[in-house]
Amino acid sequence: MEKTVARYVANTAFRSWSEMADLVPWLNEHCEPAECKEIAKAIATACAEVILEVQHRIYALYPELDRERSEIINKYEALI
Repeated sequence: MEKTVARYVANTAFRSWSEMADLVPWLNEHCEPAECKEIAKAIATACAEVILEVQHRIYALYPELDRERSEIINKYEALI
């Protein structure tokens, strides 16, 4: 995989699991506690899979992309 393609995939994976994780506080406000707990667990499982199966594989190929992403987020407080 070319580095540019890898960056795009890794950043898309990051945004995907970040958006899913951001749902949990919202769900707490709009769902019953038991339902929210069940959905939050499913979201956590899905996020972990994306991190392990997509991001970690790409960062194993291009470790500099992980550092690059962290630097961007630290500087801009967003992945741009």
